[in-house]
Amino acid sequence: MTRMISWFLAAAMAIWFGVLAYRGNRRWVLWMVGGALISLVVSTIVFGLCEAVFIPMSHKDYVVFRIESIALQALAVVFFVGIPGTIVHRRIRSSGRKNNDQS
Repeated sequence: MTRMISWFLAAAMAIWFGVLAYRGNRRWVLWMVGGALISLVVSTIVFGLCEAVFIPMSHKDYVVFRIESIALQALAVVFFVGIPGTIVHRRIRSSGRKNNDQS
């Protein structure tokens, strides 16, 4: 189940990037693929690092670790993919408006 979280986060980022690109009149399919790939890479790296440092002690520790790992994956994806992606899309939209105003 924990490995599926990476795919769910990738799907969420793909939808988010697609919506932003569609609003900005960009090629939304390419932005969806890019958002999904970068999200998948970030969440898989975080998942791998979490797995590398974990030494199971009990079932309770294992469950707590999994919950913390999922939260860390989601935070990393939002911080490294979602926020920068939103900033880039806003800059692209504003530069497009400036070019339209000048012509």
